[in-house]
Amino acid sequence: MPMYGSLISIFAQSVGTHYPIALYAIERGIHVLVTKPATQLLSHHNDLIAAAKKHNVVCFVEHHKRDAKARAKSLGEFNYFNAWMSQPKSQLETFRAWAGKDSDIRQVILRFLLPLNKPDFAATATICPHTTSISAAGFCKTLPFRPELSPALPRELPQTEDTITLLVDWQSVKSPKHKGTAVYTASWTAPLKAGVHSAQHWYYMGEKSGHFDGQRGYGYISIEKFIDAARSVNAGLTKPADYDTHGLPTIANTVLTTAILNAGRISLDEKRAVGIKKDGETWVLE
Repeated sequence: MPMYGSLISIFAQSVGTHYPIALYAIERGIHVLVTKPATQLLSHHNDLIAAAKKHNVVCFVEHHKRDAKARAKSLGEFNYFNAWMSQPKSQLETFRAWAGKDSDIRQVILRFLLPLNKPDFAATATICPHTTSISAAGFCKTLPFRPELSPALPRELPQTEDTITLLVDWQSVKSPKHKGTAVYTASWTAPLKAGVHSAQHWYYMGEKSGHFDGQRGYGYISIEKFIDAARSVNAGLTKPADYDTHGLPTIANTVLTTAILNAGRISLDEKRAVGIKKDGETWVLE
């Protein structure tokens, strides 16, 4: 059994395993770094926030593209954001064992895009009133790409979307008159041999406009900051709650990523807009 104050990282293809593993570790006093998205459900994310606070441990979510935080702040009040990412169709051979079952393209790829202007990254937009999702389908119904790689797996994924787009409203907390719209699109059906592999495009329009390369905020920085935080807490120099105020990807600071993903799935399934609001200190869906 790991000692109190130990740390673990959770990097699993199946997003559904994140929550039980993280909760198990936190309840035993172990610091946790979990890859994005932390959980499938907002309620589970809120559980991890409460558990980390109760057991006085650090819980971070590993995120890419964190340079966008500083870049966005320099561009003024948020008005419009567009993010697009795609994988080639051949990636379906990798993902099909669990695509559309325990995860989907929304979680696989949108998790790379959402951190770019969720509230703790672009501090001007910190209320997310509504999320609406639409999807395209057809390519994932059959997989005629490379069947020799895994012949035992099913050749059809009828429950899987090809491309998903989330439309998210944002409301500035600094200026009641400023509202913004963000469009996040993710796909895993880019044509083969089209030069697309994890292609990513982002555009931010505020009082100024800007593009993001994302490389200065790659994942290893999240890992480094997590280890530094865990060591500092173990040494009694800081408290886990201190890191919620530093703009770091703590479990508390990343809650709206999960909220938007969860709302997006509900919107797809129920064909309606889903509200996101704060009830006291807790984010909930409507």
